[in-house]
Amino acid sequence: MGTQGFGELESIDLRKGWSNEATEFTPWLADNLHRLADVIGIPLEFEGREVSAGGFRVDLLALNPEDSSRVLIENQLDSSDHPHLGQILTYLAGLEVDIVIWVASNFHEAHLSAVNWLNERVGEPFAFFAVKVNLVRIGDSAFAPVFDVMAQPSGWERRLKNQVRKATSEIGEFRKAFWEFYAENYPEDAAKAGWRTGYARSNTWYMTAHPGIIVSQYLAQRAVGIYCTSPRGSPKDDVFLNLDGYKEVIREELGVEIRGAGDTYGAGKDCLVDTRDRSNWESMARWLHQELETYLEVFGKGPEESG
Repeated sequence: MGTQGFGELESIDLRKGWSNEATEFTPWLADNLHRLADVIGIPLEFEGREVSAGGFRVDLLALNPEDSSRVLIENQLDSSDHPHLGQILTYLAGLEVDIVIWVASNFHEAHLSAVNWLNERVGEPFAFFAVKVNLVRIGDSAFAPVFDVMAQPSGWERRLKNQVRKATSEIGEFRKAFWEFYAENYPEDAAKAGWRTGYARSNTWYMTAHPGIIVSQYLAQRAVGIYCTSPRGSPKDDVFLNLDGYKEVIREELGVEIRGAGDTYGAGKDCLVDTRDRSNWESMARWLHQELETYLEVFGKGPEESG
């Protein structure tokens, strides 16, 4: 095979992609945590930006939904420096975080040594990462961000496997118990969704009168929620076409907006609550049931009737 169609991979100055760290790079990273999650190996859910801590402001806080551990993300468009290392240690003491991810354009050897030292001396359940961010492109293509892990805990892959095995078992039992509780209180909903005893997924799915719209309830570590979207397997852009005629009723009756970001496309809302606390299950189930009725009613009629 010839190489005639191949191009050269070119490194791009980060400032050409994000001219300002606070107003451009940090918000972009907040909306693209899945990219960082892919290289770290754990899921990341956005929790807060510019969070106050000891007179400073943390760039980003995230949550690992698999074990509810908190993740601190400190980012720079420049090379690593002493002030950011000091801020990270200050945040660690004041925010009760378990995982620290330091993102920078480059890391000095002294700072990589400091991250490795923290991993060796502090140990589990804490974990410290140094992640280099690059921008690349081929020819005139769009800029592509690339994350490279420069430092991480020793044995991190083995630790992840153990955590996943344990979390999968615990989360499965938790989901199973809650959905059984929900089905006992609202058996008609369980019948509509078609789930059986032992159901242990995070989401339930309901068909609507519109063939291109489904409604889903979901159960997370710190929230329950509901949203409408296109059927699984449909192109993501289809949701905007299918929901277009419902924009006004979605805004007025559901109180939400149609949106598309990351992997979430549709119109939804959530209820923040400690879902592990069984004393909250009754109110959680009631909220999910009431919202489901409203969503199904909205999509039980045509767009022209809803508008």
